[in-house]
Amino acid sequence: MNTPALVSYTFTVNVDDTSVLPKIKSALKCFKGVVSVRSSNKRSAASCKTLDAIRELETGDYRQFDSFDDFVTAMNHEIYD
Repeated sequence: MNTPALVSYTFTVNVDDTSVLPKIKSALKCFKGVVSVRSSNKRSAASCKTLDAIRELETGDYRQFDSFDDFVTAMNHEIYD
């Protein structure tokens, strides 16, 4: 008799208020089929850049271009000047 392969899935939740972590972990453990709940305070470079970009948008600290050509011209000036 063949035993089916065990498949495990990962669910990621990003939380910026660490005070809610114990409640979230407790709630997740109540669900049938949840094998483990772990937390980590590591941030990847990508998530840090994403958060920085979101903050820039929220504060209005960004540049707007009328066309893609204007964007490319501006980027070339920043790179080569």
